[in-house]
Amino acid sequence: MGLLVFATSAWSADAPLPPGTVRDFTTYMPTAKATRIEPAQAPVIDGDLSDPIWQKAEAITEFYQTDPNEGQPASERTDVRFLYDANNLYVYVYA
Repeated sequence: MGLLVFATSAWSADAPLPPGTVRDFTTYMPTAKATRIEPAQAPVIDGDLSDPIWQKAEAITEFYQTDPNEGQPASERTDVRFLYDANNLYVYVYA
């Protein structure tokens, strides 16, 4: 199932850690990068995440639980990507 949403800000993680490594959430500063596109390349806003333009965006896949296992890696696959052009921010979310 895919979901396309719009937002003005979001966060994600830096490079994934090796299995068994624990993040220090008192100092951790997650980041995300958006990929610039031309307005003519904008994805079709229809909830279908198969638009090829999304492959240009960096996949953000490192997310953590807050409940029931705070600080543990997400238990389900989550993929977020950001694109932007001169007028819009496009957010891809697969969760």
